[in-house]
Amino acid sequence: MRATKPLAAFILGMLSVSAVVIGLLAFPAIRSLADHQAGATYVGAHDEKGPVTVQVAADGTYVQSFQANNIALDLSGDCPGTINVNFTNMPISDFLHLYGRSEIVDGVEVDLFGDFTIPGFTTGIVSVDPDGDGGCINLVFFAAAPGAAPTGIQGDVNCDGQVNIVDSLGVLKYSIGLPASQNEPCRDMGT
Repeated sequence: MRATKPLAAFILGMLSVSAVVIGLLAFPAIRSLADHQAGATYVGAHDEKGPVTVQVAADGTYVQSFQANNIALDLSGDCPGTINVNFTNMPISDFLHLYGRSEIVDGVEVDLFGDFTIPGFTTGIVSVDPDGDGGCINLVFFAAAPGAAPTGIQGDVNCDGQVNIVDSLGVLKYSIGLPASQNEPCRDMGT
C-alpha cells in the first residue's frame, strides 16, 4: 500500500508531461518557440531546493552534462537518503528540443526527461526509484535558465533571494503566457 501516493504522483506527472507533448504536437506555434542556446550553461534548481546545471554543447546538438544534487530517494521516509544525478552526452531532438536518459545510478533507477520548450529555459522531471519496484519513488521537477539571476543565486528566477517552488511556478506561469511576479532589479524571464 505504500506505493499508492508515489504511484499517483508518478501517474499525474506522466499525464502532465503527455499533455505538454500533445500540446506541442497540436500547436505548431508553441513548438516553433522551442529552442536552446548552443554552448550555454543553464543554472537553476529542483523543487527540493537543490541545484541543477545543464551544459549544452558548443554545437547545440546535445546536452554535454546534466547535474542535479541532493534529490531525496523517497519523501515517505521508507527509503531514506539522497542522490546526486550526473548524466553526460544526451542528444537534443530537432523536433521538440527534448533530451533524456534512464540509468541505474548507485543502485537507484533514475529517469530524466528534459526539454527546451519554454524560450530561455530548460525544464523537466527527474524520477528516482531506489528499490526498483515503485514502492519508493520520487518525482522532482526542475527549471533552469542561462547564467545566474541578478541575486547571484542559481535558480532564483523571481529574484527574491531564495530558490524554492515559487521560482518553478513563475517559470510555469511564464510558459503559458501568464504574468509572473519578480522583485526588481531582475532579469526578465525568457531573456
